[in-house]
Amino acid sequence: MELNPEVHITPLDAELIAKGLMAVARADGKLLEREAMMIRMFYADAGDGGIASVANLERETPIDPAMLAQGMGKGEVATVFLKSAFLVAYADNECAKAERQLIERFSDALGYSRDQLLLIENSVKEHLLQQLTHVKNVDAVAQVAHDLKL
Repeated sequence: MELNPEVHITPLDAELIAKGLMAVARADGKLLEREAMMIRMFYADAGDGGIASVANLERETPIDPAMLAQGMGKGEVATVFLKSAFLVAYADNECAKAERQLIERFSDALGYSRDQLLLIENSVKEHLLQQLTHVKNVDAVAQVAHDLKL
């Protein structure tokens, strides 16, 4: 499964994705700067999300999975959201239990099976591991692969 296929994302899609990503990032009780930066960059690139819009996202009540699914539906945009959610969850090298549970709730609301979600997560893990292929420290790469359960 390709991690970054070209998908048309409308400003509404971008807002929904950003709200969902913010909910995932905050699910474990803390919003890390790395997570917030990823969301800011996505929202600025994909939507109308200027700095003020992103600041508003950080203050909003997290979006409910059913509301996100109602606006997004299943399809390429939903898959992009789920992949992005795992990227945000792994920003601190570990997908926390609360983050995983919320991603599963989003996945359920979007109509994905657990097997489909596992394929999406594995594609994200493989993408993250591929980012290290140029690293000469084989032991470190092996440890990352082990940590990602690959």
